[in-house]
Amino acid sequence: MLKTFCPPLIEYVERFTYLGSAISSDGDVEADINTRLAKAAAVFRRLDNVWRSSTLSLEIKLDLYTSVVVSTAIYASETWKSTARICQQLDVFHQCNLRKMSWTPHGSGRRRCRPTETWRSTFKEDLVDRGVDWNSVRAVATNRSRWRTLAAHCSVKNRRI
Repeated sequence: MLKTFCPPLIEYVERFTYLGSAISSDGDVEADINTRLAKAAAVFRRLDNVWRSSTLSLEIKLDLYTSVVVSTAIYASETWKSTARICQQLDVFHQCNLRKMSWTPHGSGRRRCRPTETWRSTFKEDLVDRGVDWNSVRAVATNRSRWRTLAAHCSVKNRRI
């Protein structure tokens, strides 16, 4: 006697996860990107004690960040369409994490994720070295070409160009 095989009905869903990637019925990858970035952010938070460590060099922290956090964020990214919005979203995530990881001023009184020196403070130091006072700089700032020349000289001195 022959038995007939009747396959079960397949359920229709709007979204499901396959091999760690979120697949949506409309083919949009935004849900997958948001999921990947959330997973990478969780990994980044779990390594917070590493980022705050003063015994590890920035180079080691960057290597660890690249191998663990970035790889988690861009897993299966070869299937994503490359749009300006997606690139910006990834760049914002990356830059924010780099700031959190590397800018930790010690005893400066400035908030975390802020540089210890401001542009204005370094520029004032450069002006003092050149023998220029801050009030005369305000007059120079009204003339764009003179301002560019002055700023360029200060930048060259501190290798910031």
